[in-house]
Amino acid sequence: DDDNYFDFPEFAVITGDIAERARPDDYNEAIDFINKLSRLITNENPLSTGLLENNVIILPGNHDINWDISFARSLFSKPVEPEEKDKKGRLKTEIKFDKDNFNDLGYLHQYSWIPYEKFATSFVKKPWHFDPGYKIIDRSKEIHLIFVCINSSRWNVHHIAQKPEVPQTVFTEIRNELRDKYDSENTATKILLVHHTLDADATVENQLKIAETTERSELINTLSQECEFSLVLTGHIHKRAVSPIHTGNNKRSLNHIGAGTLKSNDTAKYDHPQFNLIRLYDLSPELNKFRKAAVFTFAYNGTQYRIEKASGDGTEEIDLIDIKYV
Repeated sequence: DDDNYFDFPEFAVITGDIAERARPDDYNEAIDFINKLSRLITNENPLSTGLLENNVIILPGNHDINWDISFARSLFSKPVEPEEKDKKGRLKTEIKFDKDNFNDLGYLHQYSWIPYEKFATSFVKKPWHFDPGYKIIDRSKEIHLIFVCINSSRWNVHHIAQKPEVPQTVFTEIRNELRDKYDSENTATKILLVHHTLDADATVENQLKIAETTERSELINTLSQECEFSLVLTGHIHKRAVSPIHTGNNKRSLNHIGAGTLKSNDTAKYDHPQFNLIRLYDLSPELNKFRKAAVFTFAYNGTQYRIEKASGDGTEEIDLIDIKYV
């Protein structure tokens, strides 16, 4: 219905990097913002009530790892030789560490997630971000959608090293849960929410990967063929994007939608904030799935928000997406 093209959204998605250094002050500001956003959605669109545990879906990024604790991890992993001296000629202290008893410093990596976990409990009943590292939100009966959230910073990412590699076993668990528990009849549009990007032009350390392989084709096959995602919403690289991804099957589509940045200390003043408004429509009565999506990208130019096309030559204001299913 074109008259309702700009209905107020039912919910919002924040795809990571909620904090700068995962400190309490960062999250206090974020809690205030998210609560205001949630109340706005509830007031403007009462139909959003009850669709989700909270009408703002949040997932972490690499900046949501506490850098202070993570830095301690890197110190332990690089012992100082006892004969090494500091600038005043004093011997430095040798750092000894029993890796076997602490599972190769994994405990410090886990502790570095505590500030985010405390923040997340303001909005979810049970934190999932470190254990098991993913969450499935089933709303197939209410709005014909299933969301899968993955913490791509969970396994091999901290503030010094950037390896957004999700183990194949995680994708296998997700695939089996989708097929056996949530969508055995394959009657819902599945959307992946993840921080690291699918943008093929991004640097290698910023791209989502499967841990056991460097082949991008393996990742695309896993997302499209195995887990049957139709849309992937990402963040991380401060770059808005709307692009189809070649799946090797003309009857099945996989579309990447990258968000701009709402607020950042490392970008030009008026290049942000940005956000995407995504509208799913053309629900197929046979498939019970959406066949089309429209993406409106809003960017603040210093005085107002304007719609700017995220792809192509910018002559049109809307990115239109065809969603195909086998």
